[in-house]
Amino acid sequence: MNELILPISFGVLFVAVLAGFIPSYKMHKIFRVRHQNLWEKLGKPTMILNNSIANNLSVLRFLWKKEYEKTKDSELIAVCRFNRIYFQIYLIFFGIVLLVFLWKIT
Repeated sequence: MNELILPISFGVLFVAVLAGFIPSYKMHKIFRVRHQNLWEKLGKPTMILNNSIANNLSVLRFLWKKEYEKTKDSELIAVCRFNRIYFQIYLIFFGIVLLVFLWKIT
C-alpha cells in the first residue's frame, strides 16, 4: 500500500489539473466577453495561446486581492471565488505530495 501512495497522488494531481481547466476557462471567457477592459488590464489572458507567466501572475494577483468583488458580476464573482479556493486546495495537496516524494527518495 505504501508504494501506491505516490502514483495515486500524482494521478489525483493530474486529474485535478484537468478538472481545474473548466472553471478557469469559464473565468477567462467571462473576462473576455463581459469585462473587456479588465481582460485587457490583465494582459488578455487565455488558456493556451496567451498564457504567459506575466498573465498568470496578473490573474493570480486579481484573485488573491479579491478584485473580482468590484465587478458586481455575480457569475464572475462565483467562478473567481471557486478558482481561488480550488487553487489554494490544489497548492496544499501539491505541497504534501512533494514532501512525501522528497521523503521517499531520501
